[in-house]
Amino acid sequence: MWLGRFLRGMLWITWQTSQPHSELCDDSYMCQGSEGSLPPNVCGSRFHSYCCPGWKTLPAGNQCIVPICRNSCGDGFCSRPNMCTCGSGQLSPSCGAVQSCNVRCMNGGSCQEDSCSCQKGYTGNHCGQPVCENGCQNGGRCIGPNRCACVYGFTGPQCERDYRTGPCFTQVNNQMCQGQLSGIVCTKTLCCATIGRAWGHPCEMCPAQPHPCRRGFIPNIRSGACQGKTHRHTHTHAVLHLHINTPGWSYKLNK
Repeated sequence: MWLGRFLRGMLWITWQTSQPHSELCDDSYMCQGSEGSLPPNVCGSRFHSYCCPGWKTLPAGNQCIVPICRNSCGDGFCSRPNMCTCGSGQLSPSCGAVQSCNVRCMNGGSCQEDSCSCQKGYTGNHCGQPVCENGCQNGGRCIGPNRCACVYGFTGPQCERDYRTGPCFTQVNNQMCQGQLSGIVCTKTLCCATIGRAWGHPCEMCPAQPHPCRRGFIPNIRSGACQGKTHRHTHTHAVLHLHINTPGWSYKLNK
């Protein structure tokens, strides 16, 4: 749209410069026309010439045919020095103010009154901070709208799934983990859902109320639904026995 207005303006200016020069210059400009020794809108002498005030040349051009307007022409174009031809066709010193912005808006944000209006999924003074509506857990970092970058050992949309493996402990005395099940390495979820009271190295206490399932149940890796289990443990040997009546959920470890 602006290109069309610019081209129409250039055609109008070209037509103007083809008219007798007396129509182009007014009393405020010391212009010399085709009747003199200099081209239109050129001041000075044959030995030292320059564009008359209010005119300039096109880039890489040598004709003074581009008018200069001090005020903004908005949706119009500068048709003669300090005069705009507005979108309605009316001649005026200006065609409305141009909105300016002193801040840079990122990620598709738009500037409104020197502040950024951000697209959905971003926030901050410059819309440079992504938003994760449900947050990122376990040290994860929000790197995009509802997109978390998880630290090693965690996965899921909010880094909520812990797939780290480590030893399982059956006792905790004076904040010390004891009763490690020899030869058993499992996830914290599996340990704490069965006979474990602490897990990992360094040792982490099992929650009083395991999450997302209560003790005796673990989440199905496919559906996320809590599934039941059974376990047995004696002093002489440990039997960690999980049996879930869902395909892909059968786990049995005897020691």
